[in-house]
Amino acid sequence: MDVIPQPPSSWDINPADFPRRGTGTDRLRFLIRYALLAPSTRNTQPWRFRVTTDCVELHLDLSRWQRIADADQREMFISLGCALENLLIAATHFGYRTAADYLSGVDDDTPVVRVRFEAGGVTGTAPDARFEVITRRRTNHGVYDGTAVPREELARLSESCIEPGLELHWITDDVGRAKLDALVMRADAVLLSDADYRHELGEIIGTGAFGTPWVIATLGRFAVSHLMPASRFSKADHKALMSSPAIGVICAPASTRQGQVRVGQVLERLYLAATLRGLALQPVSQVLQLDETREGLSALLPGRSGVPLQPFRLGHAAPPRTHTPRRSLDDVLR
Repeated sequence: MDVIPQPPSSWDINPADFPRRGTGTDRLRFLIRYALLAPSTRNTQPWRFRVTTDCVELHLDLSRWQRIADADQREMFISLGCALENLLIAATHFGYRTAADYLSGVDDDTPVVRVRFEAGGVTGTAPDARFEVITRRRTNHGVYDGTAVPREELARLSESCIEPGLELHWITDDVGRAKLDALVMRADAVLLSDADYRHELGEIIGTGAFGTPWVIATLGRFAVSHLMPASRFSKADHKALMSSPAIGVICAPASTRQGQVRVGQVLERLYLAATLRGLALQPVSQVLQLDETREGLSALLPGRSGVPLQPFRLGHAAPPRTHTPRRSLDDVLR
């Protein structure tokens, strides 16, 4: 998989450039530029879009599937949900009413979601502040400063979880975070002992997907695949997790494809709400990649919480200096 760094203009979208006098297809193509800024597993951006005059279809791009780390494709579908949420927020901002049909796409040719657009929505009366921060959102992989997030802030963030059947749970006590940390350390130990897992991680690093210069990315590919001890990864993950005062876990009644897409929508709303509040956020996914650690995470949550589909850590930290690269619009259109 190739991820070619794009110029900063991928993130520098000017709403004034919206082609109001263009064709319906022109306008929807413009909205997709916001969808492309969504987070995705390892910044793989595993999506393609098909556009007609009044419809956008979201498809998987299986050439970008992380087959070892995301064997069940859970993270791919969550990533599509993040892109979908950006698309819907942007559509509302530019005066569209939308209706999303969640389909059964499982390959490149079958859509996962089809969104229908109708002009005539209300604009200018109550702007959605989340739209303004789509171009500012970042994933913060660093160590947070440990400052507690007030309960009222967590309650407001929980308002992002409005999808039917989904629940958002918080782990904020020291004992709960320490237990989760032990699960993450166990997952790291098992996953990083797998040469195929390390090779896959090294390959994505080598593409420059995380925004590092070519030389550093190339060296990182070799180091991760062949040299770097697992303990170095685990130490970094331990410091990052334990510096995070709050851990969120999005749960669903079952791990269905539609549920995973909706989890992605909630995750992106949380990202944008956190950005508005000056908070940092990073998904914590390795704990779901082993049966034993996934079951351990379930045991940390209240009874009848459903299936945990997306843990993440939350806290205060200086934002990363740069954005990660994005695919071009032409590259993602079918």
